[in-house]
Amino acid sequence: MKPPKKGKRNINLRLIVSIMLAIAIIGSGALEEVYLNKVFSEYTDMLEDLMADAEEGTFDLEKILSIQEWWDKKHETLEIFLPHLPLNEVKMCYGEFLGAVKAGDDKTATSLLERLISTSEALEEMFTVDISNIL
Repeated sequence: MKPPKKGKRNINLRLIVSIMLAIAIIGSGALEEVYLNKVFSEYTDMLEDLMADAEEGTFDLEKILSIQEWWDKKHETLEIFLPHLPLNEVKMCYGEFLGAVKAGDDKTATSLLERLISTSEALEEMFTVDISNIL
């Protein structure tokens, strides 16, 4: 039996490399999707916990600061995948929320918290792989 010609080996190698690259791209896209969903779901859950506290009549400043610290860490990683503008919008709104809590303006703080929850849910939906986002 004759060994395959050199040109045929190159075609097989190119095919294998192409398939491996396609698998790597699809796999990294899937991991990104899972990561983004996890981060925004976690963030929304934490914000909803704050809203539950607000409905009881108090805001826990320690909890608010710990969520801000958590978001700042996630923000750095999310900047790799997402546009900076919506992420900065979340950060600025959270700063306003924190300022309202520190000032004791519960009505403003509650409305800003609602905005943060809505924004988080919208960002999660916006960056999810969905046919409506593709078309």
